[in-house]
Amino acid sequence: MNFLTKLGIGSYEELVELCVAVAVSIRTRENLRDTEPRIADHALLGKQIDT
Repeated sequence: MNFLTKLGIGSYEELVELCVAVAVSIRTRENLRDTEPRIADHALLGKQIDT
């Protein structure tokens, strides 16, 4: 419990909320990683259209 209180987590509910937030963050990062190549492709297409 000392480890959790050092991190500012005082209850089980706070720990669960933090775990959910981390899971959402991981999912968002994975989605972004999947989207970045599409963004690069669209940027290249835009350059080609301008040319």
